[in-house]
Amino acid sequence: IVDAEALACWQEVRRGGVWINATEFGKTVAAQTRFTRFQVEICEAQARLSPVYFLWYEDLLNNFQKSTRDLQTFLNVTPLELTATAQRVNADARTWVVNFDELVTAAEEHLTMLESSSEDCNGVLGA
Repeated sequence: IVDAEALACWQEVRRGGVWINATEFGKTVAAQTRFTRFQVEICEAQARLSPVYFLWYEDLLNNFQKSTRDLQTFLNVTPLELTATAQRVNADARTWVVNFDELVTAAEEHLTMLESSSEDCNGVLGA
């Protein structure tokens, strides 16, 4: 639910911008990447025992109708047309995140370090 207070806050952010700590942002990106890899590995292990459906947030954003229809088909239920009231607010993040380029660089650095380290979860479940 978006009320007048939330809209006013969003307008202030868009007007003044926000600054995000790049070091902490990079660490968060790396941690979330490790977590996502771990979750995928769990699903892949489960898929060896029973069907698993991968539903990605980005797919919901990019094609909500297709994503929800495919999920309903996977669940073997009669597909219904579903709707969402969520509003996408980050499409123009470059305009309101003051240090956007710095965050992209920090994320890329942390992901590069993660790729070259043994911190990933490959083999965690003995797969």
